[in-house]
Amino acid sequence: MRIFALTVALLLTACSSLSPTEHVARQLHQVPEQTELSILWLSDSASQSLGLRYQQGQWQRQHNQHALFGTGSITKLLTAHWFALRFADGSLQPEQPMSSLLPELCPALAQLELGALLTHSTGLPFLPDDIGDMPLINSNPFADYDGHRLQQHCPANSAIQQRQGRYHYSNLGYAYLALGMQAMTGLDYEALLQAAMLQPLGLQHSSTERPKPPAPLVAGQNPDGSITPDWDFAAFTGSGGLYSSSHELGIWLAQQLTANHPAIRSMQAAHHPAAGLGWQRRRAGTRRWLEQTGATGGYSAALLLAPDRRQAILILSNLSGLHPDAVAIAKLAEYLLLQNPFMPNVDALKD
Repeated sequence: MRIFALTVALLLTACSSLSPTEHVARQLHQVPEQTELSILWLSDSASQSLGLRYQQGQWQRQHNQHALFGTGSITKLLTAHWFALRFADGSLQPEQPMSSLLPELCPALAQLELGALLTHSTGLPFLPDDIGDMPLINSNPFADYDGHRLQQHCPANSAIQQRQGRYHYSNLGYAYLALGMQAMTGLDYEALLQAAMLQPLGLQHSSTERPKPPAPLVAGQNPDGSITPDWDFAAFTGSGGLYSSSHELGIWLAQQLTANHPAIRSMQAAHHPAAGLGWQRRRAGTRRWLEQTGATGGYSAALLLAPDRRQAILILSNLSGLHPDAVAIAKLAEYLLLQNPFMPNVDALKD
């Protein structure tokens, strides 16, 4: 458990008089000019949104709830949702090995179960060893990592066995899941998301394809604030390639809060002590929630869901995931989720 989650819980009373904008200013005071945040508070009966842009040394209101951001690893929640739908209709099973979808995988990967991949408990590394653990500024780390290269990759079996069963976050695991989706259906990842979730929910602007003008894309930034090229995720699209807005992701999130569907219940259930399907399980004192964060070269994001209270927080931003303060996006989301009262009256605030 992250120590800052407990710290947040202890500081709630001392900071409760701060407005959301004032708390943003406390958490994020060394960010580049033109950094944007799009924040959504959501319950089963109400929602509030707040857009902010850092300019001239201060946070100012910005109408950006319909603007598109790179969401990074929040994409994994939609990958997990697709598999949860298949588990619910019986066309796939959590215990099913990856070799049933991708028979050409090497032995170290062939018997890894779909459910274990979804809960990051297979022992797979964070990234393949021929990429490395940390992309560089202005890099495009996944651009030449296509499906063929991914399927030919074979991690060391000894390393997998050492970690197997323990929670070990893996972008590589979700890349294999997305490759399996495509092999099973004959459709690409974008088409699968559109058919299963995006189009049925009316999310017209959410996509894994890079937005083109006149789409309202918020440009991703390097840590120094210069504009950075968007990553080409290639075979890792199912790990981090989604563009969306707080408005449209909020529609998907509202379904997670209110729908009584077997797939959604399965996503939120404790399939592993540290994880649901796609979700990471978090706690601070007596409070419990589910979480997924995202970080790319140009964006960082956090999505938190408390099913027992039917409350959720979403923050999208163009603060680089390589910025030293990028972790503050998750800290801010946790603080806002644990606030009492939860839902601010944003329109009435004078900040």
